[in-house]
Amino acid sequence: MGYFRSHKPDGLLALGGLTAALYALLLLGLPLLLVRPQLEARALYALANSAALASAAALLCVPPAALIGYVALNSRRSLLFTLVAFSTAVPHTAVGALIFPLVRGLGLIDTAPAALLAMWVVSLPLAVATVRSAYLSLGPGLELLLRPLGLGRLPILLMYARAASKGLLLAALVAWLRAFSELGALLLVAFRPLTAGIYVYEAFVTSGLAPVIGASLLMAGMGIALSSALLLLEGWVAR
Repeated sequence: MGYFRSHKPDGLLALGGLTAALYALLLLGLPLLLVRPQLEARALYALANSAALASAAALLCVPPAALIGYVALNSRRSLLFTLVAFSTAVPHTAVGALIFPLVRGLGLIDTAPAALLAMWVVSLPLAVATVRSAYLSLGPGLELLLRPLGLGRLPILLMYARAASKGLLLAALVAWLRAFSELGALLLVAFRPLTAGIYVYEAFVTSGLAPVIGASLLMAGMGIALSSALLLLEGWVAR
């Protein structure tokens, strides 16, 4: 029994490592073995557009995330969080349909503002959840300590944001990752400017698999680098 207890964790670690390796093989190794990838200049243009729009969306997510995260911090007000979080359970094509009337009414179909709005809408819930978790990690005593000092809610919010500044940075990165990978909502409101997901869809239909695999592997490499940065940032936030 003692032998089993001492060796079981090693077996679990090996199983976990094997599962992760098989996942990476599925998405990275097999495409390289089965297809000769190509990389079009248009793919780089789409990646640059996505990166720029995702950066703008992430920056625009932080202020409302800081505000909503604070407002929904109290258990009696936590229901407010669901007013934002519900969209994570909605297919993003449906999110695109929900914002389509506004985008069409403003004459913004297939424009950068429409793409930015779509990315912002799908990214905000994750940013809010990240910020709220960062605020909760400070403990409930901070507001209880500050309110008797006669401070209003705005100064207290600013103190929460300052104390959880690492969490705000983490929220911005999470929002960026989500915005960059968006496709569903963009299919309905913004085929242009050309973004990464739209490029993959169009290239697969018109140019075949080789350029799609090339662009997808490049995005996978970016994802590995950014996920590594996210892990490092999470460790920094936890300190």
